[in-house]
Formats: sequence, structure tokens, C-alpha cells
Amino acid sequence: MLITQAVFAQAQNVSIRILDKQSHAPVPFALYRIGSSDQGFVADIDGRISLPIAFKDSSAVLSALGYERLPIRSFRDSVFFLSPHSNTLQEAVVRPDDEKLWRILRQAIARRDKHNPDRLAGYTCRVYYKMITDVVPADSDALRDTAASAQAYREFTSRRHILLTETFSRRSYRRPQQIQEDIIASRFSGFREPLFNSLVTDILPFHGYDNYLRLNGRDFRNPLSPGAGAWYHFGLRDEMLLGKDTIWVISFRPRKPGDFLSGALYITSDDFALTHLVADWKDTSLGTHIRIEQHYVKTGEVWFPSELNYIVSLPLLANETTWPKGGYIMTMRGTSRIDSVRFGIPPRARFDKVHPLRLMPGAAHAGDSAWQAFRPSALDEKEQQTYVFMDSFMTSVRADRYLPFLEKITEGKIPIGPFDADLSRLYRYNSYEGSRYGLGLQTNERLNRHFSLGAWAGYGNRDAAWKWGGFAEVYFDAFKETKLNISFQHELQDPGRIQLNPELNRGYLLNYFIRYADKTDGWSLQFNKRFGYLSTGLELKQDWVRPQYNYQWQYDGSSGHDYSKTAAVLSLRYAYAEQRAPLFGRYLSTGSRYPIAYARIETGQVEIGGRDISYLQSAAAIAGQKHLARIGNERFLLEAGKIWSDAPVPLGLLFAARGIRNDHYPLYLFSGLQTLPPYQFMMDAFVNLSWRHDFDGRLYRADFGSFGSLPGLSLAWNAVWGSLSQPNAQQTFSFRIPEQSYQEAGFLLRDVLRMQYLHLCYIGMTIGYFYPLQTTDGKVGSFVVGAGISY
Repeated sequence: MLITQAVFAQAQNVSIRILDKQSHAPVPFALYRIGSSDQGFVADIDGRISLPIAFKDSSAVLSALGYERLPIRSFRDSVFFLSPHSNTLQEAVVRPDDEKLWRILRQAIARRDKHNPDRLAGYTCRVYYKMITDVVPADSDALRDTAASAQAYREFTSRRHILLTETFSRRSYRRPQQIQEDIIASRFSGFREPLFNSLVTDILPFHGYDNYLRLNGRDFRNPLSPGAGAWYHFGLRDEMLLGKDTIWVISFRPRKPGDFLSGALYITSDDFALTHLVADWKDTSLGTHIRIEQHYVKTGEVWFPSELNYIVSLPLLANETTWPKGGYIMTMRGTSRIDSVRFGIPPRARFDKVHPLRLMPGAAHAGDSAWQAFRPSALDEKEQQTYVFMDSFMTSVRADRYLPFLEKITEGKIPIGPFDADLSRLYRYNSYEGSRYGLGLQTNERLNRHFSLGAWAGYGNRDAAWKWGGFAEVYFDAFKETKLNISFQHELQDPGRIQLNPELNRGYLLNYFIRYADKTDGWSLQFNKRFGYLSTGLELKQDWVRPQYNYQWQYDGSSGHDYSKTAAVLSLRYAYAEQRAPLFGRYLSTGSRYPIAYARIETGQVEIGGRDISYLQSAAAIAGQKHLARIGNERFLLEAGKIWSDAPVPLGLLFAARGIRNDHYPLYLFSGLQTLPPYQFMMDAFVNLSWRHDFDGRLYRADFGSFGSLPGLSLAWNAVWGSLSQPNAQQTFSFRIPEQSYQEAGFLLRDVLRMQYLHLCYIGMTIGYFYPLQTTDGKVGSFVVGAGISY
């Protein structure tokens, strides 16, 4: 908290608190102005101000953005209530000095890097994080409901929260982008073991100096960033002396609909640093409300994050006709407190790149005395009762027995006693098999935690054929990140599929585009291990392949149709500064700011037509996306590959361009060539580039009850270059070679139509049009349709 320094050495202080008159929630960062002077105080993140006793009888004015000013004549009460302003966006500007306003903003933006924690060489700190979840009636009518069930629920929630979780960790950072967060203590109401632990930066933006603030999975333009004037209206709302420094309160609100915030920046004349940030985003149609509150404290020469609040409100069980009446609101309040900040990192400090978030031994069983030391303030009675009740209730219903289900559902499986059922094996569809129904089972931890045996089978109704397989896995660590797998399968393979990594293959969706297939019987032995940011896989395999289409291989007097191959494969994935967090016994990626690189090298021997052919097949890719200030969101995928061999390899080992055109069901898929049918281009050397640009902002907004339109514009461009040596070896199968390149350009309208779903999310439709830049064979453009979920 910032205060003036004139007479603040008094031994006694008087504490006051400022609350919202309607909700009784704290009003963070309220201003307390002494009389008619320019001096005053700023409330902390919980609405508290500690005043020297000398000012107890002084007249003052309380103010905050979005609230009516409140004159104070005496201190008979220690709690003061501010009334929300009737029209926040049209609130009068106190000092409408545009030149002064923009000078302050320009100076603050110019000094962002100095106070940006990510620009420091390194630091360590301790972080206490608490999250509280409540489910409350949506409006006052529900609060007056006299039904016995309604009264019982109000009585229940008045005494305890629905959920309470706490985490205390030690955080270390070393530039660039190396983070280590060691959880010393963790507690989750109702469970002996924490259900999940996540980096604080996965939930809250650690600071307000990036060009975008990521909240609830969405990127919001930071008002304190270059070019923000094109997206926000700014106003100088207040200024006040705090000791020898001045603090300016600058409001901001969006100029147009879209992912933009409303709130206030508090900037100090001490190096024009950000001291407080309040930002809101409301979706009035969906009923979602997101709010972030941040407080910075000067540590040395840097204004470092000290307190962070994050509030998300989501409607539940809404009445579609009279919303919000009759519904409930789920509110999640995350609070983070940071202390013991030290700058610099010992040269020998180790960062676990594989596990940047670690649950230290005994963290889930810290005692009450330890928690009393970790908490910045004691739990209130309601929080204490939450632990007491939930721990007792969950024990009585044996809630821990449901944890395996939660763990497995994140893996796409359902536990059935000592077995797991693979949901991805239940159904799939493609043009070759039609509808394919199946079942996959494998043993789970109830039988043994160190190995698993599994089998699967599926039947296609169009090709009237069974496929099956089996496998055994051995795990060398608790997170199953180092494992050995041996498998056998009688399966279909897509000829020419570029197989670099499941993240790029989008296996389940790409199966939809299969028109030709190779029946394959094969076995493999594969070992996977992770080294820091590098994931590796080494595989030995042998396959017997029977093409299920009109095809003949001919070369140098030899010909063949079926073939076998023996190969060794090395797969690599490198994601620099990737953050990973444990969830239900596994480490999941939470993303990286940098592009991710992939590579695959396969070497082996093919036997076809009585000839043995040695070959080396290599492919690599780099993929990434980034939100760029004043430009928008860029996404790209660059792939390349080449085959070296002493004779032409069979068609199934070549590279097929990612053509996905389907005139009956024109689905949009990033990285797919929208105007090119599958298998049109076959190559033994290729380069493929996919690019898409999503413009910030939306064209307009229209709401019609549960339906609406909020279109955003995207531009896209896809291209492939390739070659094939000795194409005459591939007989009776029609294809082409893109030696002069094949390119297409198009546009997309995202969320051109969207529908609310239970007031929880939007199901949005994307439409677009792509046109080939070379209209060979009379091909014309293609309309495409896509769908997605947004919050």
C-alpha cells in the first residue's frame, strides 16, 4: 500500500475498509483523499487502508472508478460502502487533459521492459495461492424464495464454500523463460491428495506488461501496450500525491466489440511504473464475467507483482426465457500473494525442464502449524468450516474412489475395474470403411502400475473387414513419460500420410479423409523418453503391406504389388520453454511462447517384386502461433521431407500432399489444402507451408436470443512444392507432381453464427472460401465450413 511520508511515522494507525454497497465485496485500490488537498492513500487489494491516527478526525473523500464519491466527516465506523455509479462508461473525466494523458501513457509504455519480470536476469519468490468456488442464486428473486430446499441451500452456502484449495510454492525464474515452481504445501477440500496443481501463471497473468493478457484461455489486448489507442478509449480519472510521488488513475474501455477489457491503470511518477491494474470483461449474452486485480510493490528499483486476484463468474442452470432469474452463478475467486522477492539466480541453480512444476515430498500432508506460517492471513470461519465439512463429507461418501475416473477421462479412457476402455476406439468414420465400430481395453493401475497389457478390435461396415491389435507397455516412472512398448496390429494405413507427430497428424479428424488404404500386418518395439524440452522416440518395426487400390510397382524389369519393410525410426519433438503441469497423475503441456520443432528419420529396407531396396526417409516441421501487437494472431506450419533410396520406393512410402477437398462435406482444417482432393500429389521430396492470420476485433455484433453473430476476419494461404524421381515406377494409380507448386488463398469469417449452449459456452460456425492460384484441370474455388467452441 502506498502512503504519504509527511507524518507517517506515528506509532498508532486506524484501519478502515471500503466495500461495495450492493455486493459487500471489497473495492480494491480505492482512493482516500485528505480534505481538499492532493494528498492521500490507496487501498490495498482487499479494500483496506491503514491511516495514521492523526488523520482520524480529518475530513476526506473516498473514490473509486465506477463508484460515486463518498465524503467522510468522522470515523464512527471502520467500514465504508461505496455506491456503484449508474453509468460507469460515461463517468465524467476529472482532468480532461489529453496531452498530459498521452504523455503519461507513452512514458509508461516506454519503460515497460524495465519493470517486466520476464526481462529480469532472474528472481526467486514465494507464492501463496488460494481459490474459492461458490454457487449462489443469480438474482434477488431467488434469494427471497421461501421453498424449504431453497432455504436449506442458502443456509448451507452461508456457512461454507463449495470448494477451497490452497497452494504454497517457491518460484524461481531465469531468463529466458525458465520457470521452476516447487510446491511445498498443497491442500484441496474434501480430498487427501490434491486433484490438480497448476502454475500460477496458468491461472493468472503474473504481470501486466505483455502485449496481451491471457484470461480464461483468451488473449485480451493489454491497454498498456503500443498501439492500444486504436482499441481503447482512455481517460485521466484522478491523480493524487503519495508522498513525493504522484499516482495517476487512467481508465480504459473498448472502442469496438471483441476481446477487449474495461478498467483502470494506476501509474506512478516514480519511473512511470504500473502500481495497480483493474480489468473487467463481461459477455452480457453468455453471462460470463472475468475480473483481474493486480498490485505491484517497489522492490529495489523494480515494481514487482505483490498481490493478484482473479474472479470468474459463470451462469449455471439458467432459465432460457427469463435469464438470469431462476439460475445460479458459479464464482471462482483466485488469490495470489507474493513475498520474499530476491533478484538474481545462483549460477548452479537447477531448473527441471521436464517438470517445471513439482509437488515436493509431503506437500499434500502439511500440518496446521506449517499452513499458519505459509498463509499471509488466517482463514476466516467460513473457510475453516469448508475444510471441516468437505473433508468429513467426502470421507463419508468415499470420494477418493472416483479419482481414477477423473484421471482416466483426461486420457480419453473410462476405467472398468482393472481395465480401461479406450473411447477413441468406439467409433470413427471415413470414406473407405464407412462407419467403424470397435472396442479397446487395457489393464490399469489396479492390476499393476508398472506395466499394461491391451487389445483392440474394430469393424468397418463399408469394407466389411475386421481390424485388430494388441500391445504391452512397461513404465519406468510414475508419470509414464519413459516407457517401452511392443505391439502387433492388423490395421489400415493411409498411403503417403506425413506422420511426424500426433499433434500435427490430428489422427482422428484426418481419418475422415481416407479414400484409399493399405492393409498392414506389422509389429513394432518402441522406446519413448523426455530430455528437458526434447521428447524422443526410437522404434524398430516390420510391416507386411497389401494396397487395397489399383496399383502396380514397376522398375528395371521387376514388378510387384504387395511389399514388406523393416525399418528403424527416430522421432523428435523440441518445445523450448514449454510449461507443463501435473493433472491427475500426468504432466500436460500448457504451451510455449515459441515455435515447436518436429523431426522424423526412418531408415530401412523394402522387399517388393523380388528386389530389396534400401531407403532413408526424413521429414521435419516447425509450427507456432503468436499474438502480435497491432497485427493480430499469426499461425503457421512449415513442413519438408525427402526420400533417398537406391531404387523407387512403393507408393505407400511416398509423401502425399495434405489435400482435403470434399465436395459433399467441405470441412475446414488448418494445414489442409482446401481446394485439392486427397492423393492428388505424390512426392519423394516436398515443402508445405500453411499460414493463417486472425485479425483482432470483430466486424459487428448482433444478438438474437440464444443465437448471435460476432464475425472476425481471417486470411489464409497454403502452398506445396514437390518432386518425384522416376514417377513411371508408380503404375495404374493416377496422381500428379507439384513441380511448379500448388497454391491457394482464402478468407474465413469466424463466429459468423454462434449459439449459446446452456449459458456455458458458444458453439460457433466458421465459413470461408478458398481459391487455387493455379486453376489446373478446371478446378475452381471451394467453400468451407468449420465449427468451434468458445467461452
